Amino acid sequence: MRHFFMLARLLFCLLLMTAGAGNAWAKAGAWAETEQARVRLIAAADGLAGDEDWLRLGVEFDIAEGWSIYWRAPGSVGMPPEIQFSPQSQVAEAELRWPAPQYIFEAGSEARGYHDRVILPLDVRLANPGRAFVGSAELRYQICREVCIPQQLDLALLLGPGEGELGAEAHSLALWDSRVPQANGQQALRIEAARLEPDTLSVWAQSELPWQAPLLSLVGPEGWVFETRGEAAPSAAGRRQFSASVRQEPWAEGSLELSDIEIVVADAGRAVTALAGSLSEPAPVLRWTGLLVALGAALLGGFILNLMPCVLPVLSIKTLGFLGQSGTASAAVRRSFLATASGILVSFWLLAGLLLLIQALGGVATWGIQFQSPLFLLVMIAILLLFAFNLFGLFDLPGIPGLGERSGAGRSQAFMTGMLATALATPCTAPFLGTAVAVALAASPLVTWLIFSGLGVGMALPYLAFAVAPNLTRLLPRPGSWMLWLKRGLALLLLGTALWLVTLLSALLRPEQARLPID
Repeated sequence: MRHFFMLARLLFCLLLMTAGAGNAWAKAGAWAETEQARVRLIAAADGLAGDEDWLRLGVEFDIAEGWSIYWRAPGSVGMPPEIQFSPQSQVAEAELRWPAPQYIFEAGSEARGYHDRVILPLDVRLANPGRAFVGSAELRYQICREVCIPQQLDLALLLGPGEGELGAEAHSLALWDSRVPQANGQQALRIEAARLEPDTLSVWAQSELPWQAPLLSLVGPEGWVFETRGEAAPSAAGRRQFSASVRQEPWAEGSLELSDIEIVVADAGRAVTALAGSLSEPAPVLRWTGLLVALGAALLGGFILNLMPCVLPVLSIKTLGFLGQSGTASAAVRRSFLATASGILVSFWLLAGLLLLIQALGGVATWGIQFQSPLFLLVMIAILLLFAFNLFGLFDLPGIPGLGERSGAGRSQAFMTGMLATALATPCTAPFLGTAVAVALAASPLVTWLIFSGLGVGMALPYLAFAVAPNLTRLLPRPGSWMLWLKRGLALLLLGTALWLVTLLSALLRPEQARLPID
């Protein structure tokens, strides 16, 4: 009975073909129509030539205004078209090929798909070459405009013996076939590099022709969602940097690697595709003007770090040191502040070296990466608790950096104060800081070192100012009994920071935690 109904459906499709084309053999099937779109099968050739076993077909969509269908990797919403030929069609294999998609915004979500008109090229391998092709297929797809409607249509196409010459639909089919992304190579448009961070994918592409409306599309494992961030930003002559946020659905398992991602870049009818894992990560070209801007951003970002909440505990320790310097000899004051500035600068150099080493070993280097180490967090928690209890007066350790400076304990404590300031500053983000760090991590080792040096100098500026003009310490209030209350308030700040680090450590040690939020 099942075969009877399939045969009846095939005969019905044949009648539609005959009525729509005027003869039994046609280069385009009859339209299957709904309120939102009409769809048909088309062929490039006017018939089958000899023992040809492959057919170049296409699924043509004529879509009503405002409606859209979806690409093979739509995004967080939508379902791409699927086609299945009946057994009577004698099709051994059928594969849809996908022209580069367009941007679609549906229900607050970003997606990729098509609107107005599109032809999806369809490669069909015949089970019995040399015979007439009597094709009957079931097409399933989803069409959306505010709401999504699933559709299921019957399509048919008849091709008899012929010379295999190109027909009337060949041009349209070839046009859409040319928009199918080509394998990345030496084309005028090519993908050059990619970098995956915990929640961001960056892609660099080069075009020898002027860019018009570049679009990045991504295909990844099930359960991972990619959302691009506006238009591609120019990074050099003919070069564009694309950025996409990466999000894992709650039900998905496993981690994401570059080798899991397929990248498609399209512009002005051209499109290329590449597996992200096959791409290198070369240092981008950075002109002198760009380097100067990056260094300026580094200086400002480093200076602003002194004002961020995550650095307040260190500033509190140094504040006591400032107060203790009132009336001290200028030479001793200068040495103390230069030592603190040196500690900051050396720490930024060490951090730059660590990030470069991670990149050289094939890892992903990010700002504040050390805060993803449980051991580092434990050490920082212990240090902060030690400082807090010292300020509360539970014990007295003159060797603690920052506090020891008040009694002239030496430059080594001041140097360690600078290193501690840098360590606690690295999980913070500040204006201009993100720009400088992004350039540094994507540039050559020399540029990375220069920008991190700029960050260190920027953060050390307040200490350098006191070193250059040590007489400024005379403007500070004299030590007195009021400092006991100040010490207790600062101790509470230190305890609050230690508690914050405990929450980071707890999140890091939980197995279900995908990544550690440190911003």
